[in-house]
Amino acid sequence: MKANFLQIELKRSILRWQFWLAIILMGGLIIHGYHQAWIEAIHGPADAPYPTSTPADNNAFLVFIYSQGNTGLSFIGAVWPLVAALIAGDSLAWDRKSGYLQSVLLRIGYKKYIIGKIISISAITFFVIFLAESLLFAYGLIQFPIHDPAQMDPQYYPKYGSTLFSQFPYLYSFLIIFNISLFGAVIASTCLLISTKIRNLMVVVALPWIIYIVLSFVIQVIGLVPFAPIILTADYFSYHSDLWIIPLIWILLWGIISYLTYLSFQHQFRKKGSYEWNQKN
Repeated sequence: MKANFLQIELKRSILRWQFWLAIILMGGLIIHGYHQAWIEAIHGPADAPYPTSTPADNNAFLVFIYSQGNTGLSFIGAVWPLVAALIAGDSLAWDRKSGYLQSVLLRIGYKKYIIGKIISISAITFFVIFLAESLLFAYGLIQFPIHDPAQMDPQYYPKYGSTLFSQFPYLYSFLIIFNISLFGAVIASTCLLISTKIRNLMVVVALPWIIYIVLSFVIQVIGLVPFAPIILTADYFSYHSDLWIIPLIWILLWGIISYLTYLSFQHQFRKKGSYEWNQKN
């Protein structure tokens, strides 16, 4: 059942223009970040990201990390939630709006539906981001010189997982890809949670992005800067943390939000006796 649900949702997603807009935004902004970081590294001022005359310090691995959204070099860090939400996040809202939800619930019931929806939409968002990021990483390896980070000046290492970066740069790069893919799954589940209350597609897609910006600002104001969402997704150079911290945060958040989504959907179903969402809430 879950496999069929995944296939159906994947097919529905790739046929929508929002899905391809997300891919274009992700690719365009990350490639822009690549070249912005490279230009500043080679031609930038004294305070460029890693100004140096040593060729080994300018390499594909470093510009890939900067391309993920480091402030001032790549805009993707500011819009990651919007990109992730466009992939498939409005699926439940669309089911409600189109009336598709009622016909599905008659066949499989609300528990199988919402569990299948949470798993499939989260998985689709995770794997689409992972695949796109992997291809973009391959682009960087082709476009920019590859040097062993062990030959670099350590002051230019990212502070997050610096040892792994210096010893196993390929593995480190895929850890970064894994982290942002997990974040995409968190955004997907957040969209589903919002969709249990709101069926306006624009609100469902935009609200996680607004929450991301506001929460990042508030957390930084109260002094917990390393835990601000925009730092966790974009800035690997400013703060030390154990390798497992970032993925653990996203996994726990995904679990909590997914459970809340299930409870909210269940509450709505039981309150109405059936999920009659053709009427405006």
